[in-house]
Amino acid sequence: MNDRARTHHRLLSVGFGALIALGAGSCANERTASMTPPPAEGPRIVLDASENPTDLPGLEHVLHLTPELISGGEPEGDAGYDTLRSLGVRTLISTDAVAPDAARAEAAGIRVVHLPIGYDGVPSDRAVELAAALRDLPGPVYVHCHHGKHRGPAAICVGAVGAGLISNEQALWFMERAGTSRSYPGLWRDASAAETLDQARLDRLARTLPSIDIPEGTPAAMATIDRAHERLWVVADNAWIVPEDHPDLAPASDAGLIRDLLRSLQGSKEVDTHGDDYAERLSASAEYAAKLEQAIDAGDQNASSISLQLLLDSCIECHSAYRN
Repeated sequence: MNDRARTHHRLLSVGFGALIALGAGSCANERTASMTPPPAEGPRIVLDASENPTDLPGLEHVLHLTPELISGGEPEGDAGYDTLRSLGVRTLISTDAVAPDAARAEAAGIRVVHLPIGYDGVPSDRAVELAAALRDLPGPVYVHCHHGKHRGPAAICVGAVGAGLISNEQALWFMERAGTSRSYPGLWRDASAAETLDQARLDRLARTLPSIDIPEGTPAAMATIDRAHERLWVVADNAWIVPEDHPDLAPASDAGLIRDLLRSLQGSKEVDTHGDDYAERLSASAEYAAKLEQAIDAGDQNASSISLQLLLDSCIECHSAYRN
């Protein structure tokens, strides 16, 4: 670890918190009965049968896997949830670290479920939860990540294979259509290796999935960010080439993870405590992380180094102001 990374490690060791939240309900019949169906009045949006993702009002990169399963980007404001309602969506599953907008979803008659994953793959326990949710929650089901290209398509595919709805070949074909980057080999690996799960196991899980529970105060999120920073510096110090002795490193994935966690902290208690300046610092750091991810994906070593340094500097300045 170089001096910059060591400095960052010391500054961030106090942490903010982990984002672990998921939800669904007690059983399929109860979930269905508790839902408010989309209103019958008004025009219904119908996605065309093309093989290309479609941008819609408030939604980007929308794509059907099956008639009942849709992936896409995070719904933006009222327009996004109005479009989901027009698509007939009954359940929304967020794979992003940022919690879904439960209030807007409820107003649109849509159940929300939070099953976040990273860019490094779909953990086996999360794959089981996704399979049970896709099999049993009222559809159509909309699965989203931030932009709808990487984690969302991988998650919907792994879950659909686990539920016995599609094959691995169909999963990989769908991820190609969605534009899932090969820079995230763990997502491709898990979609390729996914297996149809025991239905009795899914039955048991469907009866025990808890309702959504987004904890306030997230003291482990910064510890996660700290570890991602360390991994990024390992690659940066090797001219942005993944070292042969660390083939598992995925720098674009880590940049995206940092961006998501910083965005998620916008709703934390710390923002209420410290006010607008603190929120603006979080937003600025998240933007640096987003630019870093874009630079890494583009193979721009110079821009990647500049963005990583700006991200580190922004974290140091924030901690100097609010944590030290």
